[in-house]
Amino acid sequence: MNTRPFAVVLSLTLFCGAVAATVMAQEQNSASEVTDQPAAQMKSYDTAREITFSGAIQEVVTKHIPGSPAGLHLLVGNSGGIIDTHVGPYLPKDVQEQLRTGEPVQVTGMIETFQGKDYLLARVLVVGGRQITVRNEHGFLVRLQSPAHPQQSRNELNGGNQ
Repeated sequence: MNTRPFAVVLSLTLFCGAVAATVMAQEQNSASEVTDQPAAQMKSYDTAREITFSGAIQEVVTKHIPGSPAGLHLLVGNSGGIIDTHVGPYLPKDVQEQLRTGEPVQVTGMIETFQGKDYLLARVLVVGGRQITVRNEHGFLVRLQSPAHPQQSRNELNGGNQ
């Protein structure tokens, strides 16, 4: 019995397996470099690890910086330093307009490290005496509705018919 065809098939199988493993490893490395995932989904949010930080807004960062969580960031500072605070992409326009340099703000959230840098994942903001929920207690970003555009009731959506 000639074992040469078997050896060729075995060699090709091992070679293809090695190539597939290399490709998968490269895909996993590039997948870990994706930066546009919401910060709340990077790791599980833990309310037991929350801190409350008060300070003044030093800068409102609207442009995405590669390597940082996508969405609006506030650089909030006090005598202890400046914290990059992630508030996400879902704040209503009227809330965004309230977030100005120099405005005092209180942030409750959890510090998370993302690609080697610490971010405060805001769950609740207090600005101008107004409390704004940014994330729920599980860390998922909340889509807020502007008070100027209240959500229509089900009755209104049905043309008044029930």
